[in-house]
Amino acid sequence: MNFFVIVFLSLIFLFNTQPSHAEDKNCEYQYMTNQSKIGWTAFKTSERVAVNGEFKKFEIEVKKKSHSLSELFENTEAEILSRQVDTGNPDRDKTLFDHFFSKILNKSKIKGHFTKVSLHGNQGDLELKLSLNGVTRTVPMKLTVNESNISAVGEFDLMKFALGKAYNSLHKACEKLHTGKDGLSKTWKTAQIRLSGVIHQKCP
Repeated sequence: MNFFVIVFLSLIFLFNTQPSHAEDKNCEYQYMTNQSKIGWTAFKTSERVAVNGEFKKFEIEVKKKSHSLSELFENTEAEILSRQVDTGNPDRDKTLFDHFFSKILNKSKIKGHFTKVSLHGNQGDLELKLSLNGVTRTVPMKLTVNESNISAVGEFDLMKFALGKAYNSLHKACEKLHTGKDGLSKTWKTAQIRLSGVIHQKCP
């Protein structure tokens, strides 16, 4: 196990749009939920080395079509259906489940709700209402449109979701692997969350 994880999530959003930097009000946008990915970025060592992972099973409910990207994602909801994750390393995935996700309240669902979505040119913002471990808090997100992609990044503190027990369990299991060049072992208490997907655009 050579990293520290967070749940959920953590959101860089990547929405592959087909045309330009800014939305066109004459066009109709549709989000393809079957091509979505939900992932997170966690950090280890004093150098803050990033480690990425994705959730295997989830559902997303989004407005079917809209002439505005902002309106398309307003009130979008996502729910994680499985606490199994994919980091590209099966041994690490098992450690994450055993020492982090299994410590989260069994009946507590991991959910996200998007509100206050705004996009002006190639920059924007949104608020993610993240529900994790029986706690719901707002995670601010920054949106950036880059040619055919939209990216959004938000960062949150695990301790604000009452995840101290899970954090301590994971840090202890990964103490040696989270030791940096300075000889100190560090598992960061902040993490990022992301969602990626594809948008189809239809213009007259």
